[in-house]
Amino acid sequence: SFNRLSKLGASVVPTWSRVLLGVPGSRLLMANVPEAAQADALRRQFAEYGVAPDRLSFVPRLPLADYFALHHEVDLLLDTFPYTGGTTTQHALWMGVPTVTLTGPRRSERISTANLARAGLEDWSVSSTEAYVARAVAAAKDIEGLAALRAGLRERILTTPLCQAGTVARSLEAAW
Repeated sequence: SFNRLSKLGASVVPTWSRVLLGVPGSRLLMANVPEAAQADALRRQFAEYGVAPDRLSFVPRLPLADYFALHHEVDLLLDTFPYTGGTTTQHALWMGVPTVTLTGPRRSERISTANLARAGLEDWSVSSTEAYVARAVAAAKDIEGLAALRAGLRERILTTPLCQAGTVARSLEAAW
């Protein structure tokens, strides 16, 4: 997860723990964890749900180029909830990394869902924590499918309206 820590809702750590425990040998890399005390607190929280500390890695806020390069170190992103990623999800898609997200009724719970839908990845957006765990575990275990998806994700993003300068310009003109 590359989202800010302030976006972690109360049920995120228990849900992510279920994902980790469902995929033996998996690890969770969390970026934007600025202080050792925050990392230690997260290790304690995950330990309450049976996740060993050595399965967790924490990285502080990075310069943009290093942040983008960090996407090459992960297979998929686990989105936070109820405050989902916006720019974080767009960055991940651009870097070829799909994001599992939990959608909800409020705008703050639907931003990643909208980003994923634009990329044709509606099946990465789920409506319950049970479905979130199942989707993340299935994706993490399907290494070949994940690799195939990742290989063509940037090209897919390039065909979306957000990457079509003319479409964006006409939409802005119409709005103005």
